Amino acid sequence: CSAFPIFYWPFGNNITATLSLSKLCSTPFDDDIKFSWSGPGNTGSGLPYNGLAYPGDLVEPNLNLDTGAMTWRPSLDGLYAMQFTVRDKWDNTNVIDLFFDVTPISNAPYFVQISNTYGGPEPNTTEPIFNVAARPVIVGQSIQFSIWAYAPVGNMVEITYAWSRPLTTTFQSNCNGFTKYCELGFSYNPQLGEAPAELCLIASSTVGSYVGAPNDPTNEVSFCIRVQVNLIDFLFLTGFVRDFKPDLVSATAIPYNNLGIVHSEVNFIQGRLDSNLRPVFDTTVGAATVNSAQFATWFEDSANTRKVTVSIVLALESGQAQEPGSIYACDFNPWWPINCAGFDANNANCTNQDNRYFTYDVITSFVMADGLEISFTTQDYLWVFIDGRMVVANTLITNNPQTKSLQLGSLQEVKPPTPTPSPIVLSPGTPYTMSLFYAHRSSFQPLLRWSVPGGSICDAVTGSNTTFRISRFGGENNGSIFDSQNGGGMVRIDRNRLRIATNTSLASSAVWYARDGIPQRFFISDGFETSFSVEIGSGDIVPGFAFVIQSDSSSARGGAGAGLGYEGIQNALAFEFDANYDVTKGDPVYSHASFHISPGIGQAVTSQEVESPNRFYTQESIRLRPNEIRNITIRYVPGQTTSGSSSRLGWSYIFLDGNPQPALQVSIDAQNLDMLQGSAFIGFTAGTTSAGGVDIFIRDWSVKLVTASATLSEFATRVTSGAAGTLLSGNIVQLKDSCGNQISTGGNAAKFTATVAGSGVNSPPPVTIVDLTDGRYDMQFTPEKATTYQLTVLFEGTPIQNNIVNSIVISPSTPDLVRSTVAQASASAVAGTEQTLTFVLRDAFGNIIQDPNIAESVVVAMSPDPATLSPPGSISYVINPSSNNYIITWRSFRTRRYSLSVTYNTQDIIGASGMGVGSPQVIDVIPDLPNVTQSALDLLNPPTYTVISGQQGTFRVTVGDQYGNQLTADPAPVTVKFDVSEGPSNEPSCTANCATCNWDTPSSRFVCTFMKFVAGMHTISPMLFNGTALMGAIPNSEFLVTVSVGNDSQSSIVLPPVGTNTTVGTERTFIVQARDLYNASRSTENTVGVFNVTSVPAVRFSGPFYLSGGQYSFQYSVIDSTRFGSIRVTVTWERISGGGKTAITNGVFTDKWRPSTSTNVSVALPIPAAIGQDNSYEIRALDRFGNLADSNFLDLIAVRIVLPDQGIATPRLSYTPPNTYTVVWNSTQAGTHTKRYFVSDVLVETITVQVTAGAIAGGLVTANDPGWSEPQQPFALAFVTISSVDAFGNLLGASDSGTADFLLRVSPLAGCTKGVQNVTSAAAANAGVYNFTYNVTCEPESSYRLEFYLGTLLIDSTTQSVLKGDAVPGKSILLGYPSRLENITADQSYNLTLLARDEAGNNRTLESANSRFTVVITPVELRYFTGAYFPDSPRVAAANGSAFVQLRGLVLQYAGRYRMRVFDGLELEESIPDGYAVTVVSGPVARYILNSNNFASEILRGGNTVTGVATTAGVGVVLSVRLLDRYAQPITRPAIVVTGTITYANGSAHTATAAYRSGNTWELRLANASVQLSGVHSLEVFADGTKIGQSSYQLSVAPGEPDPAQSYLYEDSDSSTSFPTATSRAGIPFFFRVQFVDAFGNKAAVPLLSSLGLNLTNTNTSAEAKIAITSSSVTLPSICQENSIQSCLRTSVIRTAEGLYEIRLTHRGVPFLSAGRYTVIYSTTISDSLTQLSGFANVSAGSRVAMTVRAFDQFGNRFLFPTRSEQDLFRVVLTRVVDGETTKTNLISGSGAEYRGDGEWAVALEGCAASAASAEDCPRCLTCGAGRYTVAVQYQQGDLLRGTADPVPTLFVVPLGPSNQRVDFLYFPNKVAATQAFAGEVKSGIQLQMYDKFRNRITTEPDPAADIRLEFSQGLPPSCIDGPDNDESTVFAESIAGSYAFNESGVYNVLYNGTQTGSVNLGLYVNGQQVCDALVQLTIVQAAFSPASSRVEGFSDVPISANASMVVRFYDAYFHS
Repeated sequence: CSAFPIFYWPFGNNITATLSLSKLCSTPFDDDIKFSWSGPGNTGSGLPYNGLAYPGDLVEPNLNLDTGAMTWRPSLDGLYAMQFTVRDKWDNTNVIDLFFDVTPISNAPYFVQISNTYGGPEPNTTEPIFNVAARPVIVGQSIQFSIWAYAPVGNMVEITYAWSRPLTTTFQSNCNGFTKYCELGFSYNPQLGEAPAELCLIASSTVGSYVGAPNDPTNEVSFCIRVQVNLIDFLFLTGFVRDFKPDLVSATAIPYNNLGIVHSEVNFIQGRLDSNLRPVFDTTVGAATVNSAQFATWFEDSANTRKVTVSIVLALESGQAQEPGSIYACDFNPWWPINCAGFDANNANCTNQDNRYFTYDVITSFVMADGLEISFTTQDYLWVFIDGRMVVANTLITNNPQTKSLQLGSLQEVKPPTPTPSPIVLSPGTPYTMSLFYAHRSSFQPLLRWSVPGGSICDAVTGSNTTFRISRFGGENNGSIFDSQNGGGMVRIDRNRLRIATNTSLASSAVWYARDGIPQRFFISDGFETSFSVEIGSGDIVPGFAFVIQSDSSSARGGAGAGLGYEGIQNALAFEFDANYDVTKGDPVYSHASFHISPGIGQAVTSQEVESPNRFYTQESIRLRPNEIRNITIRYVPGQTTSGSSSRLGWSYIFLDGNPQPALQVSIDAQNLDMLQGSAFIGFTAGTTSAGGVDIFIRDWSVKLVTASATLSEFATRVTSGAAGTLLSGNIVQLKDSCGNQISTGGNAAKFTATVAGSGVNSPPPVTIVDLTDGRYDMQFTPEKATTYQLTVLFEGTPIQNNIVNSIVISPSTPDLVRSTVAQASASAVAGTEQTLTFVLRDAFGNIIQDPNIAESVVVAMSPDPATLSPPGSISYVINPSSNNYIITWRSFRTRRYSLSVTYNTQDIIGASGMGVGSPQVIDVIPDLPNVTQSALDLLNPPTYTVISGQQGTFRVTVGDQYGNQLTADPAPVTVKFDVSEGPSNEPSCTANCATCNWDTPSSRFVCTFMKFVAGMHTISPMLFNGTALMGAIPNSEFLVTVSVGNDSQSSIVLPPVGTNTTVGTERTFIVQARDLYNASRSTENTVGVFNVTSVPAVRFSGPFYLSGGQYSFQYSVIDSTRFGSIRVTVTWERISGGGKTAITNGVFTDKWRPSTSTNVSVALPIPAAIGQDNSYEIRALDRFGNLADSNFLDLIAVRIVLPDQGIATPRLSYTPPNTYTVVWNSTQAGTHTKRYFVSDVLVETITVQVTAGAIAGGLVTANDPGWSEPQQPFALAFVTISSVDAFGNLLGASDSGTADFLLRVSPLAGCTKGVQNVTSAAAANAGVYNFTYNVTCEPESSYRLEFYLGTLLIDSTTQSVLKGDAVPGKSILLGYPSRLENITADQSYNLTLLARDEAGNNRTLESANSRFTVVITPVELRYFTGAYFPDSPRVAAANGSAFVQLRGLVLQYAGRYRMRVFDGLELEESIPDGYAVTVVSGPVARYILNSNNFASEILRGGNTVTGVATTAGVGVVLSVRLLDRYAQPITRPAIVVTGTITYANGSAHTATAAYRSGNTWELRLANASVQLSGVHSLEVFADGTKIGQSSYQLSVAPGEPDPAQSYLYEDSDSSTSFPTATSRAGIPFFFRVQFVDAFGNKAAVPLLSSLGLNLTNTNTSAEAKIAITSSSVTLPSICQENSIQSCLRTSVIRTAEGLYEIRLTHRGVPFLSAGRYTVIYSTTISDSLTQLSGFANVSAGSRVAMTVRAFDQFGNRFLFPTRSEQDLFRVVLTRVVDGETTKTNLISGSGAEYRGDGEWAVALEGCAASAASAEDCPRCLTCGAGRYTVAVQYQQGDLLRGTADPVPTLFVVPLGPSNQRVDFLYFPNKVAATQAFAGEVKSGIQLQMYDKFRNRITTEPDPAADIRLEFSQGLPPSCIDGPDNDESTVFAESIAGSYAFNESGVYNVLYNGTQTGSVNLGLYVNGQQVCDALVQLTIVQAAFSPASSRVEGFSDVPISANASMVVRFYDAYFHS
């Protein structure tokens, strides 16, 4: 939106006016914008009134929120402010601040005329304009008009405008404030897509401003002109006409019928076009009138035809312009397209300029839409193809036109000779080609009427924006051209024109477009248009010039003569305009325009004209003649790629002087422009012949380049997923022009704005726009937050088609221990309470990882483990799958410090700063609530069992919780209290510190204090309380205390002194009685303390002095009773050992003092001294100590005054109690008075007082003045003085300000009839004296009276007589009149000369007579002054003996006409009747207006007074200097020299001289060269040596655009300007700075970051990268800020690959000459995912293992360890796990790990030699222990294998075979059961655990099987030391056998079976070696009863009745009893 600074709103007559806000706002894509109030106010209108709050009765405006129309009838005038918000349909908003000056409008300026041209004559109308019709303009064209305004009163100052299309609009204005009329020129080039807009205007005059027209019937506040933007409503198609000669009919078959006979034949063209989109002859048809060879000439170039390019216009017939579905049509009947421009007119085919017998072909395209119908009407041969297939075939010659209509939705393909057609399906929205081939073969008139679908051609050139326009060369456009000869040739800037040729023989010139002097390259392959005016100067020879496009070089320049400055330039196109005929070049004999192009890449263009196969020059003269201006437009439209063809045929046109038909049109294949290699320079060349040339000027040059259309450009590919931290690319935008064609060149990256937004992302990542150089741009960014992103792309601030990529899902990357966090645990936890804690896994960018499987790698532990303590605690954790938070739960009952660790993959979570903390964390478990049973009396610090009376005793109590933990913090409100048993009956009551307990934090205990005063025994019983509630008595805590007698204390008392009101200086005494704490008086000296006294400083103390009976005395005195008449004395007691002073009991008393006798006085100043009246003041009496005496001492005090006349005066003196004496005095003498003060007749003080004279009360006339006391000569000038006095006759002197109202009255007396004239007065330099002059005009020998008055008071008078005169009035003359009084300068002193003559006309030489001349001057007309002015008369100077009398000091202040009358007694005859005429011009130049600080002369810029001047380096400044004298009168003398001196900041200076313009105005030009140095300079302006205006004006010169040749890079330092090669780490920003310098060496302002780029090249790999510079990557160092200009920036680059990089900055695509280099080395962050580990494999115990570790940084660079300290941080941790036990071994540098360089480590796990008998032989063996080994490679405690494919490499060390070193016997179920067996029982239960020689437990059966032998013996075991394996002394047991077998548990099961009972020893041999100390005693016991083995003995036959016996013996199966 655009808005004026202020609107003027009509007020009065109940006017309701309307302002349309929509006129001030527009948007290209939305005509339906909405408005709303946005400011504060009662109803939201935001209507403050005159800066105050909104008044309740103020009428509010009404705003239509839909239309934006605001109506309002304000009830009060004043200044109002409102604020509106405008919103489009995409919710884009803009805020408008409007100010309204509500005021009655009268005599306001108004608009009177709108003209189509600017700069015409002033209008002759003063009629206001009410309604203005809309001004239409077509996109691709421009509109110009001007607006005139008229000022009925005053002059026009300016026309202010509001317009929302500033980039494509220019304004001009001739308003200057000096004319009634003012004109504003307006020029506008609309862009595609722009909606209509309103140009709103304000007319401002010197008396006011107005926006509308007075008495506008519509009451429109705004005066607006609607500019209606319309789309192109026609098509411009270009094709080829080929002309045929009738006499070549045999070769071409044209003409076929020149007799006008109707003819028809079969169609002889195939139904499909060939690959070149040409028709194909069908040889199978047998056509009767043409064969294939003849047909080949119809639509192809040959010697039998002449080709002419023809463009036709088709008008819009239906539908919306340029949109699919529209229809365009043309009707040519008859159609004579070339008017004999083919073969010569003498041929029979051309009569009456009607060229017959030709063919025509054209190719176009369209976009299919539903319902399209087109038609073709002809009476000749016509073929039409759509999409390469035939749809119309007319081979009928007739004079009856034939029409063919086509419904494109139901097309049929014509396929001769087959009569059956085939359908053609066209899809809506799809582009298709249409080809038309027409042949005129008969004498019938050619006729062609046809229509084509809309969108069939789109001219992206016409609709493009103006890339640049130079309406005036030089000035503000200085630097817009680059002269290849640098001013050494014909090129000049002449009156804002560019001269490219002049009258120089055989010369050439070349000039190229530049920006800031730097030649610019442009992409022209997509189309362009350039317009310019060429002015041909005077002369006979006009050689010519050319518009040239070339990619050779910016210094390219071709040959002179016919080369026209371009011939010889390589890779070039030239549009030549040549008026010189050169036969060697094939020029036509007329002036012509032609087209020339280099044959190929690297080849030069020539100026040779071309005719075959196509003519490339105009067929008619372009009339290039001297003294003419021609307007030229050149356009190149590239055309479109058609289906079935690879060529892209474009057209080049030359238009002259606005003619819509091109003067020259040439087809160009786009492939021919490949020689430009993307971009080219554009400009003009010229050449002159040997005969010279003429001046050729270029004016008003503009260029349009095809620009990309944001609304048609779109994404070619989209990518919608990625990982955090990974570059996301593939969202590629294809730029398209306004026709939807793909732009195929790059260079537009800076015009894109791409942003990403993510859910919850506050700082979205920047988008890098990568130019793919083919019209495509990759929008790359690296997201860090895992969320859903949205990518939005704008081009030049406008959304592209479907400009948003939604739902780009970014997932987290792998976990990162630094960003993963553990919540901060509480520093403490209460014993026995359950605690919880959470932690979160995040990736390196802080994203919470949502993968639940990761939880398996989490370990939580505490040290010490709470579960191992008593009572046992617990720790556990669970996972919340929904959020991946880990929740830890733990509890401990013991107070101590715990370390809680959380690891992921065995590594501690570290935690990033600001996101959380890491692991481990320290937690203190603190005790639970206090428990009385666990509390106790502290016996380690025993209680105080004996105390002195009144002193404290202490004891301590520890408090425990329920678990026995001692409390370490104050358990409030729980506290300890205690009871003290009753003491003796005389025990004083205690009020403080009697029985208190307080928590002592350092000792974590309650410290209790108690106090008793009387000796005796006391029992103390501690108890625990919760607040006031008793928790219980503390167990075993009661104890006894003994109290002894006390010491002296603060209970001592004072015996105050007797009496009061003592005279100062007297010494007094008081007594202190010492007492103990319980108030008993002591009888001895103090033992523990001392007494002290404090009071005011004036008290003098001595003491204490010990007397007796415990009493001490103090003496004191006071001398200052004034301040210390009453004193307060405080007696304190202080312990000797320290502890501070304490006031004793009644230790404070008050004493009073009074002063002594007076000996001095004190005088109150200042002393009043008014003259002639009583003045009173006070004095005080003082004693000898300076105290105020409080008695009456009038008898002692006296005052005397010494007057100015040395007299003595005695004032009155009176006394007022208690101590005031009043002095009253009076004096009428002015001057010094000395006051003297006496006490007891002794002078004690002297003070001087000045008395000044009073107010003016009269005057004292100087009696001896001749004008008062002497007779006067007639007509003489007399003088009188008077001095002012007060009422007492004192002269006022210097106290008189010179303003006394003295008046001298002169009255005629006897004989005087003329009176006295010209009485003047002035205060003299010596104040108090007044000078009076009067002119004696009384007749000789008469008298007059003189009277002096002060106001109306007559002061003095006298009478004076007039002597007889000797001069006759009137005969004297003024010499040099009138010239001496013409045009004299105001405010300058002039001297005139009178020639004194007597009445006879003789010269008079008597001085006394000649001194009596008087002069009276009267203004007649003052030009610039309107007040009353009475000029001073000049002084008269005469000399004896001379008749010449000088009139000196004639000074007239104001310019104008005066009359001067001169009197010589009587008025001179020469001046009668009107006096001498005097003309005065303005005075000399003045800086200030008289008697003010306002400047007289002033300096202006653009009509405004300047206070400072600002410009840009190299851009000159024009100032206006208006001169006035000190009376504000304009000075108009052109001869005055006005200069401006610039003093630069560096001390140098430059002076410029201003040129006189008109009136009182001079023009001061500060040329371009004078303002090249940037900075704050001073400008001083002088006129005729007088400084005018300010002492100096601040001249602020801003630096120019940065110059890539001057700007440079330097290191990141405040004190450096160089860029030494530096080193940076991979992935770390490398910071450097860029100093911007303009072309003049000034430090330039940092340009728009979008115009900058970084080219970064890795010189090791030649890899290049282009990096955009954004605000997020830039900081602005404060050291580079000078004069509010930031001239440098600090930025950085980040590279991850090692190498030497070159940094080169670009500005607008131009690289800096300065480059920087820096080296990137490996990152400081070592990678945990790229580490390589090799050589790690399973081995047998004792084997040596060699591994290699290669370290890389996070980017894949080798990570180096160059220093010993860094190598010491590397370690390989070998962890062995056996049976749940873990053993760690660190391998570090020099101990198991060896650094080989280049990031590689050799790691060795030492083994053991095979010959070693045991592990003790290999103390450094790392593989002797069998088990599972894991390897962790660490650097700085970080795990380098964490992110690798095998994060925990594992090897297994397997045991060797069994060894006799160790064997373990195992027994099941116990040893007794296992080693005892029944005879014959096969017994198990004994197991053997075998070990190898390294004592590794063997858990798998050895292979091959081990040699193990069981031996059973009786008696002592065999010796392991001395005896052999088969010691013969060993008795091996018999009848027992054993065996063993290896089981799945990894042990040997032993079986044994013995039949002999008893003890047997079991021994073990391994590999033939006895296992020492391995002996098991087995016990074999008898088996169960066996009937088979038992027997009966002694059984035999016996007789009946005889006794018999037998023995039954019971045995087991082995006959054991």
